[in-house]
Order: sequence, then C-alpha cells, then structure tokens
Amino acid sequence: MKKTLQQRAQALGVADAYWDVDGHYHPIDEAILTYFIESLMRQDTAIQSSRQNNRFDRVKVLPVNSKQTLPLDVVVSEYRLVDERQVIVEQTQKNSLQALSLPALDSGYYTLEMVDVNGNFQRWRLLVAPSTCYQPNILEKHQLRGLMLQLYSLRSDARHDVKNNDQLLQNWGIGDFADLYNAVAVAAEQHFDFIGLNPMHALFPSQPQWVSPYSPSSRRWLHWIYLSIEWIPEFTDSADNLTWLAERQQQLEALRQAPLVDYVGVSKLKMQALRLAFRHFEKNRNTKRHADFDQFVNQGGEALLGNSTFYAISETVSSSHLGGMMGYWDFPEALRTIHSPGVKRFVAEHQDAIRFYSYIQWLLDEQLSAVQQHCLDSGLIIGLYGDLAVGAARGAADIWQSPELYGLSASIGAPPDPLGPVGQNWDLPPMHPRVLEEQGLQAFIEIIRANMKHCGALRIDHVMGLYRLWLIPEGKAASHGTYVHYPFEALMAVLAIESQRAKCLVIGEDLGTVPDQVRQYLDRYRVLSYDVLYFAGRVTDNEQQRWRCPSAVNRGSLGVVGTHDLPPLAGWWHCSDLALLGHLSILDEQDLKSLYDVRLYDKQALLNALKSDGYLPDNYQGDALTMAMHQRLNQAIHAYAGDGRTCLFGLQPENFCPVEAAFNVPGTTDEVPNWRRKLPCPLSQIAFDF
Repeated sequence: MKKTLQQRAQALGVADAYWDVDGHYHPIDEAILTYFIESLMRQDTAIQSSRQNNRFDRVKVLPVNSKQTLPLDVVVSEYRLVDERQVIVEQTQKNSLQALSLPALDSGYYTLEMVDVNGNFQRWRLLVAPSTCYQPNILEKHQLRGLMLQLYSLRSDARHDVKNNDQLLQNWGIGDFADLYNAVAVAAEQHFDFIGLNPMHALFPSQPQWVSPYSPSSRRWLHWIYLSIEWIPEFTDSADNLTWLAERQQQLEALRQAPLVDYVGVSKLKMQALRLAFRHFEKNRNTKRHADFDQFVNQGGEALLGNSTFYAISETVSSSHLGGMMGYWDFPEALRTIHSPGVKRFVAEHQDAIRFYSYIQWLLDEQLSAVQQHCLDSGLIIGLYGDLAVGAARGAADIWQSPELYGLSASIGAPPDPLGPVGQNWDLPPMHPRVLEEQGLQAFIEIIRANMKHCGALRIDHVMGLYRLWLIPEGKAASHGTYVHYPFEALMAVLAIESQRAKCLVIGEDLGTVPDQVRQYLDRYRVLSYDVLYFAGRVTDNEQQRWRCPSAVNRGSLGVVGTHDLPPLAGWWHCSDLALLGHLSILDEQDLKSLYDVRLYDKQALLNALKSDGYLPDNYQGDALTMAMHQRLNQAIHAYAGDGRTCLFGLQPENFCPVEAAFNVPGTTDEVPNWRRKLPCPLSQIAFDF
C-alpha cells in the first residue's frame, strides 16, 4: 500500500503539524514536507561510502548495573561486547541466538559486534546510562544563588600583575579569564555558589567581526579572545614582550574606555601578543610546560588537529579581508574538504601554524581550569555554569571536520512565539539525525564532555532540540519550517552519563513550545527547567490580576528575572525593548500596541502581587502606567523572584545598573550592537542589594 506524504514524513521523524505555545494547531505545507523528505533521503555517494567504516546499525539505551535481555532483529551466531577502553566484556560463539543475556554493566559506552547465521555483520552502540543527571544533594534542601554574567561585558578592577606585584593591570577591552577569576571574590563575598556564563565556544579568529557566542565555529573548543595575556608565562617571562606591551598602553586604554567591545581592535592586539608568547615558548623550552602541552595535544587527537588546521587555513586565506564569507566558504576549493589531498599537503607544510592554534587551546584549558579551581577553593558549591549553544555556524570548523553529519540544507530556528513574534532563523546548519545515530552519537558525546570539563553546571540552550528542531529550508522565512525529530532517549542517556561522570548538573533552557514528552524526560532525568520572571504570567486572585505566586514556581528549575535576549529590569519596566521594536519597524503598529497593552497589564499584576505578598506596603503609591523603576521597586522584585521555590536563582548584574538595553535583540544583526555592550562599571562596584 502506497504511503501518503504525511506517513512518509512521520516515518522519517518530520512533523506534518504542530501545536504552538498558545495551543493553536498548525498543519505543515506539503511543499515543506516534500523538501525535508527529499533532504533526509538524499545520499551523496561519497558520504554514503564514508559511513561504512565504523558506522553503527543501532543505538540502544540500557539501565546501569542491571542484567538485561536484549532482543535482536536477526538470529546471531556469534557476538562480542567491548567497552570504551576496547576491553572485551563478553564474547561467545553459539548458534541461533535471538536475544542476548547481558551482565550488569557500569555506566558508559559499549560496542556490540554480531554476526548473524547468514554471515552478515552488525554493529550496535549500547548506552548504559544512570537514571538521572547529576545533582548535588544540597539542592534537596537549599536554594543556591549565583551571578549570571556575559563575560565579554566585564570591566576590570585594577589587578596585580602576576609578575610584579607593584604594577596594576586591567583587561584589554573585553572581559577575560582574569576578570572571571576576580569575579569569584565578588561571588564569595555575596555568598553565591555559582557564576553563570555566556557560551565560550570558539568563534572565527580571522573574522573577529562575527561575534555571536551562539553562532560558534566550534562548540567543542574555547574562544581565544577570553585569554588573559598577563596570565601566560611565555608572554610575561620575556622582557621584549613586556616592552611591546608597554608601548601599546595607549591603544589598550582606548579599548578599555570604549562603551562597546571593539572585537576587531582587541583581536588584533591579542593575536599579536599570543604570537609573541608562542615564539618565546618555542625558543625557550621549559621541560614541564612543553611536556604538559604535548600531553594536551596527544589527548586532543584528530579533533584538536582538525580544529587547529581549520584556523591555520583561515589565517592564510582570510587575513587580507574582514568582509569575506564565513569560515571554510572562504577557503580555496582544494581546502574545503578536510580529507582532501590539498588539506593533507597543507598540514605537512604548515606544522608551526597548526601547533600555534593548538597552543592557544592549551592556554585556554589551563586558564579556565584555574578559574574553576579558584571557585571551589573559595567556597562556591557549583563554581562555573557553562552554556552550550544549540549549533555551530555556517562555515564552522565543526562542520568542516564532519561534513556528512551536517548534510541537511536547512537552518535551525524557532516558530513564532512570545520571545520571537515573527519566528527566528538562527542560520545554524543542523545535524542529520540519521547520520548522528550511525556515528553512535559520538559528536554529541564529545561536545557535552568538553563543555562539562571545567564547569559544575551546564545550560543546554534550546533543550527541546534534543527531541526535535524547528528546521527552515534554505531561502525560506522562519515561519515556513517544520519540526524534525532526533534520537531523544539516546541523547538524554548521553547527557546523564557525562553529567554523572563530570559531577555537572544540567539546566535545560526550555522557553517556547515544549512538548509533553520533553517535559516528562527532563523531569525524569532531573534536568532543571529555566524559569524567567518576565514570562511567569498573570493569575486571578480575589477578582484581581496578580503575578504568579512564588510558591507556585517549579522547584526543579533555575529562576532568573530575565535573559541576555531580554532587556534588563529597568528596560523591561520602561518598555525600552518595545520602543526599539517600533523604531526598527520589526512589528507593525497594531502588533506593537498590543504588546504595550500586555506589558502594562503585566506590570500592574506584578505590582499587585508585590503589595499582596508584603514585598511593598499596602499604602505604597504608584501604578504601572506612571511609575518609573527605582531602587526600592527593584529590590522588591528581586526579593519576590528569589523567594520562589527554584533550587537555583541567578542574579544579572545589569539589573542593578542604570542600563536598559539587552545584550542581544533576537531578529536583528547590525541594527543594534549585539554582544558588544559592556557593564557600566566593574562588578565589585555593583550593589546586589535586595
């Protein structure tokens, strides 16, 4: 019987309709369904042949430390079970096995190799997973609080030079790991237990004007711009390097005083300094540091080599122009494929350049590790809280290294919702779900492991993407897409394995449309939800509209007032974000008026709640229409939000500053200075008073 278009789509995990956040049903246009059916079925001959080596026929999830009977879809004559260290756990040669009796296995990744009675070979990946992700026991009884920082936005306090204690230094115009180290003291003084950060993924060194931390070149490696140059021994040990630095103090001071981060200016100076440090490193061999570096390179293996090669190629072809195409699209044709003869020749001829970029990643790993250790030594229970972007940018190193994994001609985004009324197109190529499974989810394993390495908590941006992603065909508007499903159970199992290994708790950013199945799995695996006060919503109490009661908040969540995509509290209260939407003509007049009306009702409901629950006195004068934000109201709102039942509560320093603009405005690019805004003063000068 011939399948309908909808049946074919569903068989491939393509949704033929969806329910939006407001409960409205949306069927998907048949042209969109046809596009994704063809895209998912399309198999390039070269890619298909490359999958035959080390591909997995199945991925199965099993519980940890529990004997299991594993049903088979073939009759097996022999099999072998191997763990991650390539140690044989079990093997046997028996006739006509239709199920395998497996012993209780430790948490981890196993390879099951089988030969059926007809001589055909199958290879399965077994994910033996804990029942939940990691959570520290203290969360069962206490709420932990912390800072939510955009690292690039930090301004320096004067800090002592690591080489000369009578000399004071500051950052180079962008927040760096030394600023983060100093932020630990601020957090400890406030009895905070974590420091939340924007994604620190590697971007594009040869194109520093591309600055979004959510459109990275690699989600596995770190962004070199956050290095503190004065923390690098190979830089400070050289008198010539220190002379070079002294001669550039005027340039550095201009970068520090600028109201916005000048990524191009900062990148130029930092890259020069890093080359000087590397030159000193290569000329003056310190046995211990060189041994540590060699060990890092060996552990990084092909992944580090590929990443460093990508940046070395970028340097040679992109240094002459900043306006070129992103990443490998700027490469000569012979270098656009990692396994090409041209790339092999490049690697052989540019060993120093490749080694330089590996050296940078080693420094990043070293400095971030030092910051996390400082957090723990200072009494922060969780320490650093990282952020994992939903994907890599078009032209990224991750895609260049695994082209078969990113073979879909589409972009990740979101359908229209309150956070993005016209939908969002993030221009991030998605992973191919079938290829991801055939590779045993190895790319996802490595990304999660890398991001948990120096963090006590990890936020998964758009966590619903583990279940399904809103994919948009090339050239289409964000609203003209559909959901494509991913191997959700297997991805959650990986998250649990890596979380327990790293002792890293997981927060799932679940704003927007969240299917019931996703909510059930997040609760089951103890992944914390993401609770934003702005979106808490109005309820009716004694015939009066009020904001949600703190006691109604989900305990298993991180509570925040806003996010980097939303205005600081003063900007939200004064509707500065709505005024910007009008100024940029993003919404028409009628839609904008509706948002203003909703905001007014929301503010009044929040005021009503603050009075009703005792955060403001009953005789407090003022209403939502006429009252401006002021210190007492700010304190009351933060006290109200912090008294929610969430097990984590994050404070944003911009909410305690006289600023109203968001760090990022979704749906814009050059219209506003996204990801460039600095805090108006050093963190130590901000009073977190509530």
